[in-house]
Amino acid sequence: MKKLISVVLSMVFCICIYAQTSVLTLSPSKIEAGKDVRFTYTGKLAMKGTKIAVRLYNSKAFTDKVVKTKLTGKSITGSFNVPDTTTYVSFVITNGDKTDIKDKESVGYDYLVYKAGKPVKGTYLVKGALLSSKGGGNKALELIEKEYTLFPEQREKTYYNYLYAMLGIKERKAEVIALAQKHFDKVLQTATDDNDLSIYIRLIYDGSIKKRDSLEKEVVRKFPKGSTSFMLKLEKLYSQKDPDSTLVMLSALQNEFPDRCKTSKQTIDNILLNTYRKKKDYVNFDKVVSSIKDKQVKAQQYNQIAWEMATTDTNLALAKSYSEKCIATMDSVLKYEKPADAGYLKEWEERQAYTQGNNYDTYGYILEKQGNIKEAAEKEQLGVVLSKSNNTYMNEQLMKYLITLNQPKEALTWGEKFLSTDKSSAKLDSLYDVAYIRLNGSTTGLAAAKAKLALKLKPAPDFTLKTLDGKTVKLSSMRGKIVVLDFWATWCGPCLASFPGMQKSIDALKDNKDVCFYFINTSERTSADTRIKEVKQTLETKKVKFDVLLDEQQGDDFMVAKLYKVNSIPTKIVIDKNGKIRSTTVGYSGNDDELVNGFKKIAEVLK
Repeated sequence: MKKLISVVLSMVFCICIYAQTSVLTLSPSKIEAGKDVRFTYTGKLAMKGTKIAVRLYNSKAFTDKVVKTKLTGKSITGSFNVPDTTTYVSFVITNGDKTDIKDKESVGYDYLVYKAGKPVKGTYLVKGALLSSKGGGNKALELIEKEYTLFPEQREKTYYNYLYAMLGIKERKAEVIALAQKHFDKVLQTATDDNDLSIYIRLIYDGSIKKRDSLEKEVVRKFPKGSTSFMLKLEKLYSQKDPDSTLVMLSALQNEFPDRCKTSKQTIDNILLNTYRKKKDYVNFDKVVSSIKDKQVKAQQYNQIAWEMATTDTNLALAKSYSEKCIATMDSVLKYEKPADAGYLKEWEERQAYTQGNNYDTYGYILEKQGNIKEAAEKEQLGVVLSKSNNTYMNEQLMKYLITLNQPKEALTWGEKFLSTDKSSAKLDSLYDVAYIRLNGSTTGLAAAKAKLALKLKPAPDFTLKTLDGKTVKLSSMRGKIVVLDFWATWCGPCLASFPGMQKSIDALKDNKDVCFYFINTSERTSADTRIKEVKQTLETKKVKFDVLLDEQQGDDFMVAKLYKVNSIPTKIVIDKNGKIRSTTVGYSGNDDELVNGFKKIAEVLK
């Protein structure tokens, strides 16, 4: 498919609860490691279709498990065993896109874990760390201090958790930096490896690249074979543009860090595959791909090279072969690699089907390049069905193919489906016009037909957010205007790459008082002050003048991004004068003119 580069946002659940609630009761009332727990849920989602999952934390990570439950009247019951190594338990209760939450800061319900009636090591630490990620400040510190009182040996091992919690208290930022520097110096002198030092560097450098580089040089001098030295050399490899130089540098890295390269095989493979694609060295590309055991990763690599070859008209027969291998590999995944946890099966199947839809889009594009539009349309339709019409670009491709095949009736049928959802676009609108005129011979009734479709559109969820200057902006107050929402983050490469095109779009429509652009900064997991500072620096560096709104963090989600189901960034959403979502596009194609013309077209359509 057309590679609209985007960054996928990780949708994880981090939950904080201070007391058991009446809607979720446990038996026994305290969760004991190594024992069974029975629960009864009587909350607002106690209905058919509700899924209850538990997130089980241990000292290193967490695992999610959907619990088998029974619905009786207005209560849901279930039970599960708590592994002996568990330090904390979170309940996540969902039904479709709805989640039962305890309060604004939470996305579910959390519980401490006990052993023989006493809190286990790590339970207060996890609770404090989760709360600090939500800006818990003093409360988070109190919880972590309680952990250190019960288990003094935890202080040295997890002191960075304490500092991150302190960072949430605005007036203690300078203290955090000083303490982090002190601890960095101590660890640098006493530690046998550099595994924890990068964490303290992030706390110390406070946005100063010069300071960060200086600290990293200290670490490399002390641990020349450490993880920091390895990662810095990997970064140089990623930034190397000449493929031959990349291979020379990679060989040197493998000789210097043989064990680290083995444990970072997927990263090394990615560098090799990117290099061989650039060199058009398909023999060595095939050798590396054949060594990949993860079928989903293998399919992704086949799809990527097939697409790149198609876009450059390079050996289309081989590109088609790679695309076919991709589809066959993903078919194998769908058939033989279903998750053992049946509770996640539906979500998994939908996610993999969407990916396979993208793969069929690539195949269709190659067939188009080969002049086989009929089969291209067939494969594209498979892709659209698998993705449930949720990919705007694929919808456009299918419409284009059907019109090219002189099948305006079929094109209109699909067009009616697309234009009545929030996955429309200026291009789909134009393609609908072409199909309508070709079928009916004139524009008579066209406006009425499109107006009827617009009635089916969903209203844009209302929200209120603050600007960088602390002023509030409410979406519903802009009724009567065409509103463009661009979801982005300072760390998102594709977002930043689209900035010049977005500035050109603003400039092109500056005289149109009916159009306004808002850039919703989301998924920034830093303190409020640091966030505003980094956003302003980014705008200044990119030389753009944007009206920025700051998405609010709620638990581990961000309010407006979740409201609009934004799972990848950049995502651009256009809302019409009646407050209805008219188009949603994900990623950035790299074409500024396409971006500008798309906004100009949709502004004309919606005027």
